[in-house]
Amino acid sequence: MSTSPQIPPLPVGIDDFPTIRRGGYAYVDKTDIIADFVGGHTCFCSFNRPSGFGTTLMLSTIETVYDGDRSLFNGLAIEKRLEEGRFRPRPVMHLDFGKIDVRSGKGLKEQIIAQLFPFAER
Repeated sequence: MSTSPQIPPLPVGIDDFPTIRRGGYAYVDKTDIIADFVGGHTCFCSFNRPSGFGTTLMLSTIETVYDGDRSLFNGLAIEKRLEEGRFRPRPVMHLDFGKIDVRSGKGLKEQIIAQLFPFAER
């Protein structure tokens, strides 16, 4: 009797790259695309995408590329580039406008500052 390969669990509701990799969840490797895109930009990148298109996971992956655990990329397309030292540590600023109440202008400035403050403390 043959056994079918074990399918890893889907990361439903999980949009944190390290959690997905450490937890053994299924992950569609797009790190080659991320490496090509980010590797060509020296100043900043802006990702403006609607909710539900994987932006948070993509940004979590980019954050981990620049300041995370390199072992999380074992077996992924970007692994060789990391070994070659193509990505040196850099700050990654992640503003999540999904957490900002934009229904009224009241407090908008304060909410944006609240997201920027932890970055400024680094």
